[in-house]
Amino acid sequence: MNNFQVESCFDAEIQPDGKIIVCGVFRNYNNTIANRIIRLNSDYTIDSSFNTGSGFNASYAVIRSIVLLQTGKIIVAGSLGGVYNGTSFSGNIIRLNSDGSFDTSFNYIGSNSEILQIEAQSDGKIICSNGQRLNQDGSVDNSFTNSGISVNFKILTNDKIMTRQNDSIVRLNSNGTL
Repeated sequence: MNNFQVESCFDAEIQPDGKIIVCGVFRNYNNTIANRIIRLNSDYTIDSSFNTGSGFNASYAVIRSIVLLQTGKIIVAGSLGGVYNGTSFSGNIIRLNSDGSFDTSFNYIGSNSEILQIEAQSDGKIICSNGQRLNQDGSVDNSFTNSGISVNFKILTNDKIMTRQNDSIVRLNSNGTL
């Protein structure tokens, strides 16, 4: 039986090839180091081609949300600790290449507060629970209007956004307006 020595798993995504990326607060899987993120084969064995090295090894690092992009790259968000496999970064969102390596071409310079959820729109832009929308290079899209994005929002097939505001559910246009 495969198992995590884990505090919590917060998100998982199944790739088109059946492999599963799992993230959260854990340090190993079946006695193999896996600092906060791992990719498993469809039979739950470790995918050794996904090389995260030391991963997110800050004691307080938590991955809250991941998004698989159509390019095969992976957006990771949470409270990340500022270091991934020995490489420093700012903010709490990074992008990994499909092999688990750090994608340095994605340069998020935004809020250092914890990001609880991210979702991708069809054009590859990323909506964040902190009300920001990111361009594909990680820069903040200033044309996006934050009309009240909250945690547990959903991107619809037409790129409109369903979110909760107070005790109501509202739909936002793809640009964030009501």
